[in-house]
Amino acid sequence: MESAALQLVLLLIPTGTVATNRVPVVGYSVIQPSTRKAPMTTYIMSTTIIPSGSWGSWTMAPATIEEVGAAIAHGAVSAVGHGETASVISTLTNQPINANRLTVKPQVGDIFFCFSLKQRPPEAAVLSRSQLEAIGYQWARMEYKSAL
Repeated sequence: MESAALQLVLLLIPTGTVATNRVPVVGYSVIQPSTRKAPMTTYIMSTTIIPSGSWGSWTMAPATIEEVGAAIAHGAVSAVGHGETASVISTLTNQPINANRLTVKPQVGDIFFCFSLKQRPPEAAVLSRSQLEAIGYQWARMEYKSAL
């Protein structure tokens, strides 16, 4: 948690000027200071579940396999928990990715490319590659926009 002594500096710019993190104010926009402490991280995940404790605003939209492959090629962190799923992702993207069971602690601005099954598997099932392909899957791009 940030210190209570944190000072807030506001930069007012005329509306109509393009800026990020804008909050409309009558005739002006307030540029909110970033709370980010480290560079953005891109993750590859095998779920579209928001990581625990990551309260705030998120966006979610469809993603293409080309976007996922480019993210892996540019150093995305694997948070894919099962080897068979990682193998399918490697084949689909033509990029090597390993299973990596880790606890993700998102920071504002982090991006997640999420492998999502089109149907819920049986409870506690660890699916083979052929089972994953038979069920079908899709990709989503999630971004952590702001924390509460």
